[in-house]
Amino acid sequence: MRKIFVSFLLFLSFSGLKAQSDEEFEKVAQDLLTLITDTSELPRLEYIRIKTYREMADQQDWTESEKEEYKYDIEAKYGLDYELFHKRLGLLLERYYLEAHDGAKAEYLSSTYQAKANFKNTYQAEMRFLYSYKGMQSIVSFHYELFYNGRGLGFFGPPILEDY
Repeated sequence: MRKIFVSFLLFLSFSGLKAQSDEEFEKVAQDLLTLITDTSELPRLEYIRIKTYREMADQQDWTESEKEEYKYDIEAKYGLDYELFHKRLGLLLERYYLEAHDGAKAEYLSSTYQAKANFKNTYQAEMRFLYSYKGMQSIVSFHYELFYNGRGLGFFGPPILEDY
């Protein structure tokens, strides 16, 4: 009987951890939609810092030389990746803000995420929303990559991709 009770407690704790993660991914997706459609609210969404990239490399099941090579590559291209991510996000913000001012509406639909293969604590994510503008409606998807640093989720990798 005790084994069953302990197993049940373990199940509850693991399912609770999963639910918390699901909620965190859901919050990032909803914050992203808020960011691009509501000029009165600015949720905090961060792009990975170079220090965190180094920490992520150390968490991977790679040889020391692979970790060092990854860190070197990141340091060499971080500035460009950071700039591209923010330029793309800025263009999305500008367009959606202008259209929202002109009457466009966005309604959150869903988000999904999947762990990236061979790269711990990193995820491919997608957020979908219904977008109505000038009598037309379409489902829009944003594709992006997230990392988990033990405290929360943040963006990393390529710019956010928009798909109609």
